[in-house]
Amino acid sequence: MKTMLKPLLPLLHIILLSLLPLRTTSTPRTQAEALVKWKNRLTSSPSSLNSWSLSNVNNLCNWTSIVCDNSTGEVSEINLSGSELTGTLDQFNFTPFVNITVFNLNKNNLVGTIPPAIGNLSRLTLLDLSNNDIEGEIPVEISQLTELQLLNLHDNYLNHIIPYQLGNLQKVWYLDLGANYLENSDWSRFSGMPLLTYLDLYLNSLTEEFPDFISKCGNLTFLDLSQNYFSGPIPEPVFTHLGKLEYLNLTNNQFEGPLSPNISKLSNLKHLRIAINPFGGHIPDEIGSITGLETVELYQNSLQGKITSSIGNLRSLSSLDLHKNFLNASIPSELGFCSNLTFLALADNVLSGPLSPDLFTNWTALISLQLQNNSFNGQIPPEIEKLTNLHILFLYQNDFSGPIPSEIGNLKNLMSLDLSGNNLSGPIPITLWNLTKLQSMQLFSNKLEGTIPLEIGNLVALTNFDVNSNQLSGELPDAISSLTNLQIISVFTNNLSGRIPRDFGKNTPNLTVVSFSNNTFSGVIPRDLGKLSELMILALSNNDFVGEIPSELGDLRMLSRLNLRNNHFTGEVPKSLGKLTSLNTLDLSANHLTGSIPGELSYCVRIQRLNLSHNLISGKIPVELSYTRVLNELDLSFNNLNGPVPYAFQNLPATAFVENSGLCGNVSGLNPCTEDYSSKRSSDISNEIIIVIFVPAGLILALATASVIVLILRHRSRFLDEKTKSFNQLECSEPTIWAKEGKFTLGAIIKAIEDFSDESCIGKGGFGTVYKAVLPSGLAVAVKRLDITGSLDMVPNVNSQSFQSEIRTLAEIRHRNIIKLYGFCSWKGCIYLVYEFVEIGSLARVLYELERNVDLGWETRVRIVRGLAHAISYLHHACFPPIVHRDVTLNNILLDQDLEPLLSDFGTARLLSPDSSNWTNIAGSYGYIAPEMSQTMRVTEKCDTYSFGVVALEIMMGRHPGELLQSLLASSSRTFSQNGEDLLLKDVLDQGLLSPAGELAEAVVVVVTLAFACASTNPRARPTMHFVAQELSKPTLPYPSEPFDVITIDKLIKRGA
Repeated sequence: MKTMLKPLLPLLHIILLSLLPLRTTSTPRTQAEALVKWKNRLTSSPSSLNSWSLSNVNNLCNWTSIVCDNSTGEVSEINLSGSELTGTLDQFNFTPFVNITVFNLNKNNLVGTIPPAIGNLSRLTLLDLSNNDIEGEIPVEISQLTELQLLNLHDNYLNHIIPYQLGNLQKVWYLDLGANYLENSDWSRFSGMPLLTYLDLYLNSLTEEFPDFISKCGNLTFLDLSQNYFSGPIPEPVFTHLGKLEYLNLTNNQFEGPLSPNISKLSNLKHLRIAINPFGGHIPDEIGSITGLETVELYQNSLQGKITSSIGNLRSLSSLDLHKNFLNASIPSELGFCSNLTFLALADNVLSGPLSPDLFTNWTALISLQLQNNSFNGQIPPEIEKLTNLHILFLYQNDFSGPIPSEIGNLKNLMSLDLSGNNLSGPIPITLWNLTKLQSMQLFSNKLEGTIPLEIGNLVALTNFDVNSNQLSGELPDAISSLTNLQIISVFTNNLSGRIPRDFGKNTPNLTVVSFSNNTFSGVIPRDLGKLSELMILALSNNDFVGEIPSELGDLRMLSRLNLRNNHFTGEVPKSLGKLTSLNTLDLSANHLTGSIPGELSYCVRIQRLNLSHNLISGKIPVELSYTRVLNELDLSFNNLNGPVPYAFQNLPATAFVENSGLCGNVSGLNPCTEDYSSKRSSDISNEIIIVIFVPAGLILALATASVIVLILRHRSRFLDEKTKSFNQLECSEPTIWAKEGKFTLGAIIKAIEDFSDESCIGKGGFGTVYKAVLPSGLAVAVKRLDITGSLDMVPNVNSQSFQSEIRTLAEIRHRNIIKLYGFCSWKGCIYLVYEFVEIGSLARVLYELERNVDLGWETRVRIVRGLAHAISYLHHACFPPIVHRDVTLNNILLDQDLEPLLSDFGTARLLSPDSSNWTNIAGSYGYIAPEMSQTMRVTEKCDTYSFGVVALEIMMGRHPGELLQSLLASSSRTFSQNGEDLLLKDVLDQGLLSPAGELAEAVVVVVTLAFACASTNPRARPTMHFVAQELSKPTLPYPSEPFDVITIDKLIKRGA
């Protein structure tokens, strides 16, 4: 036997050797070769890596970013953090580095996926790939790195489920998977991680209940689950087992139920952020026992009852935000013990009672006090003067009465003061005119008396002065003309009189809103008002102005509303008003105007409301007015007009034309028009001449055209047969639309929309007609019908297999800001796509006031932009392959009942042309198309980014930013120019709203900054939508980092570059 084995011994020896680790694969030279090879494969590498060279192999341990083990001379750490690397990890050879302990590549530009071979780094203790552009799944092989202590994959494009095997990393104390697109793991199989102290899952796509493994991580000090879709109650073990927590953030989820009294067991907690959830019940008294709390954010929940007095025990508290709940009763006096408060927001509750003077004794550090939209009453305590660091004081929409305390004038750092919507009386204290840092003074809707003194000229920083709806009297002082930063002046509905100051408009170039209506102002309109190039609203109605309407008003190119109603103006309607191409509303009614209606008004292409009633205007209604397609409110009654009513206006109410004895037409209350024979005969002669001249030429042209049409139709027929043949495979006797929400037949849909009647039509777009259908189950759906037999240009070669594959992919998409696609079917040459129905409709209709009774305040607009960014980011980075929308416009953004945005028409273009990234026709809507499209004809994600930038600016400006972008563009460099140096942000924003303040102002700054970055003409300079979504989701400062009224557009462009 021994003799038989003896010949085999060399072979067995070779086999055994082959099973041993190959030390030769982990030598300094093989490591150097691997590093150099990877560097050479990178798209770009910085000059700092010049030391990485095979000619320098003997100095490997001195190479940049390399640390060696002194005993072996081998690499132990690779730290390339922030090294400006561009490329992938695909070509990185991990085999020679089995002994390294640190692999840090954070803050670079790496793309591609994480190679499974990374699991070979068995001694790794730190793995940091955060802040890159890495996509795909987290490889399960990472769970083999059992020595790992820190794992950071934050801010990438990682998607799919979190591998439950990561729970095997029992030595990890720091785990950050935040700001990705990760989905639920099988949490029940996720092991507790006893050493874990830091867990960040922020901003992912995680759903369902609180992950139960977290409560097994008893050493956690930091936990962030914010910006996800978690729901249900917070499990009790979170409070009872995580006693070491110092930071807890569950903001912006769907957690519900009352807050447990066991929250007191989180005795080490310093920051509690659980805002924007449907939490109900009371704020537990036990919260007051967590004496180390510095931040408490419970805003936008459904909390009820009193503010617990135990909060007074939180002597370290610096920020308390409880706004937008249902809290009642008064502010507990114990809250005054929180002497370190810098930010206090109790707004939008049902709090009541007077403000105790004792509250202000210890709040000397307070910077922002926001108590608006409650039911506080009594007088404003003079002790408020102790808040000497206050920047923001919001007490508006309460029931405060009595005088405005003069002591407010001692708050020398005050930047924004809003006491509007109360019952305050008496004069405006003279001390308020000494607040030289004040940017916004809003005292409207009170019972204030007295005059506006000359001292208003001291408010050199003032941008917003709104005292409307009071009982102020006297004249406007000339000093108001010296407020060079003034943006809004609103004094309507008072008892003011006299003339508008002579120099008004000369030194106030930033004025955007001038509202003097409902007073007794007299005299003429100063012609210098025509120099206010930024003016958007001019309201002088219900006064005693006289004279002619200055033609200079036609120079106000930004004007959207002009209201001169009920004055004593004479003369004609200025033809120059036709230059107001941004005009939305023109009301000149109830004056003494004569002459005719100028046809030039038809150049006001955006005008929706025109009122010239109750004047002495004569002549005919210009037929050119009917060319203004958006005009939906017209009132020409009580004039001396004659002639026929243009056909386009014959469906308007009869009240629009009454008391014009000479008018005729097919309008209720008017006589039908009778043509004069002579004029008719003249017309007939003219027609005969035209026929004689043009018929012979027309016959020749018609014959030629007919020949071409026949040839085209023959070709079209052959192409159409090929094109529709594959779709016939989809048809069946009773087409059924399947979706996760159930199934319904096409027959039921057709019946619900009455065989595609006009009454059921709710919109038409570039990809078809949309109908509303209410199914027998009560489900309302939107049905888009695409006629593939009649739309050759719209639908290229599409086959049934690719179509079904694409539609299934789209139907699987579920995102809170993307419209649901329930399903589809094809029937008799048409494709039917069935979407969820959204009641309010498109953002375009709301923003441009076609849909009324919808309040688009700054907070709502910021939320819409944020939601839109997340929707596009999801399509680009969480879908495989990525989906490029191709037509991001206001019309494709729908609003639900909560004014949350829902992106529609996603993937329709790809659906109809799945293999086309190069288009022979430019994709998108004019004004939103990326400039490179006209040259490359190539559709990329950066095209969507550009469209998003335009839309975001349009939302914030209240108008399309085309002119602004053009004016900022230097044709020589194709980059934004210095024209924005002197252009202020406050002058660009929608002038129909008051300037934002506090935290909201900072949020607006962030939105506009990112919008300009996205609208860059250089595609490479545009950020990814993932980056944009993440930036918009970050917490903002409670007030702007610099005075809002001095922020220039140029500064924001440079900030975003």
